[in-house]
Amino acid sequence: MIRFIYLCPLLLAGFGLQATEQSLPAKTQQEIQTLLKRNQEDYGTVGQTVAVLINGKLVYTGATGFAVQEFAVPAGPETVFQIFSISKLFTHQQLGQLVDAGKLSWDAPLSQYLDGLPESWRSVSVRQVLNHVSGLPEYYRDFENPMPKTAAAALDRVRAEPFEFETQSQVKYNQTNYLLLKMIIEKLTGQDYAAGLTAFFEKAELANTRYGDIAAVIPNRATTYQAGQNGLERLANLDQPHYMITATGLNSNALDLANWFSRLLAGEFVSQKTLTDMWQPIKLNDGTVCRFAGGFERADRPNFVSVGHGGGGRCDVRHFMPKKGTDTISVIFMTNGGTRFRNPRDVSSRIANIVSGGKLMPLLSLGDTMAEAIAKNDWPAALAAYTTFKKADQGQQTTEDMLNRLGYETWNKHGAEKALPVFQLNIQEHPESANPYDSLGEALLQLGDKGNARKNYQKAQALAPNDRVANILKQLDSQK
Repeated sequence: MIRFIYLCPLLLAGFGLQATEQSLPAKTQQEIQTLLKRNQEDYGTVGQTVAVLINGKLVYTGATGFAVQEFAVPAGPETVFQIFSISKLFTHQQLGQLVDAGKLSWDAPLSQYLDGLPESWRSVSVRQVLNHVSGLPEYYRDFENPMPKTAAAALDRVRAEPFEFETQSQVKYNQTNYLLLKMIIEKLTGQDYAAGLTAFFEKAELANTRYGDIAAVIPNRATTYQAGQNGLERLANLDQPHYMITATGLNSNALDLANWFSRLLAGEFVSQKTLTDMWQPIKLNDGTVCRFAGGFERADRPNFVSVGHGGGGRCDVRHFMPKKGTDTISVIFMTNGGTRFRNPRDVSSRIANIVSGGKLMPLLSLGDTMAEAIAKNDWPAALAAYTTFKKADQGQQTTEDMLNRLGYETWNKHGAEKALPVFQLNIQEHPESANPYDSLGEALLQLGDKGNARKNYQKAQALAPNDRVANILKQLDSQK
């Protein structure tokens, strides 16, 4: 049940953001509220805050739930949250400023800026480190043991280790990369990274943004929660030393992040040319596109390109740039956790889609419409919605992934039997793809229909052989 709702379609200039005459329509605001309510009901999300910008101008803020559940302290747009890896966005900004100043080149080797690196590390470029394609060994691991106390000790932990993969052959999220970026920034600016960041926050009047780990006392900060064996519990242990500040450890609220991101887009902190260059896609050695660009998570979808970053599985900053039209949408979504994982990037995407009137991600809208009908035990209505969409779309977009996701979401919420018609529709629509047969086989097996499960797994294996399905078939054959 939703306990508290704070809504503000227009934020006053007194909060430090430029006032605007724009506002979201009442229907759009209600749809966002409904989404937040569903997060609370379906995922046990404790507190949530949202800020939305259109073309860099704030048009909406809202909040639900509690900053501190034990004492029923309501969450509002001013509530401070731990932002975890969203901290990296401020690192990207500082690197962009160094590029603007002519002090840093994205494609220069690390050895141009840092001394004393292992020989094999020296030719790796700044861009490769920034986009997690370096292949460097990861120091942030072995979580059953304490993290190294100092940055030097963290690097010493991996200096002699081999690369995890050939540079730029794959993508792997890696905190060693961001420790090296910290060292580069400190070398080129001549000051401690934390001191420079604090000075920036003060100059930019981001009064609610600061460093502070899990144990720090931060004014107006929400309690961070996680799912425990006995229900909701506080996140009490998080071993992330201060030297990880370029990667994690900052705290902020929706107002500050909206303020900052609006000014970033306007070119106040980094030139728009450099920011645009940062967001250009890079390719791996095999020609596939990397999912990071300029350190931002980048996605290229049929109707838009998005850039942003998530944090701690709880918060997200995401900027959506439509391929048709000129109105960009930026979403800041922040939570302090819940009883079930709710991907914050998915929430940001849904909010942006709502703001666009469903035009940004029509498949997402279709999936939601079908899910609502399924929840009401009305499969004919769900099928009718699908048929109407397909007729209007005229084959421009493939629905395989959407139907597969809808099937599993239906299974998780309503049971495997209700998911069967979704998986069957996916097979009907994509008869030459293995995954729909695999998914239907899994649901049938869950329901105890081993004979039909075997038939679907056999079809999946015939279309795209893989060891997992082969092992399932062996187990089924052994049970005959």
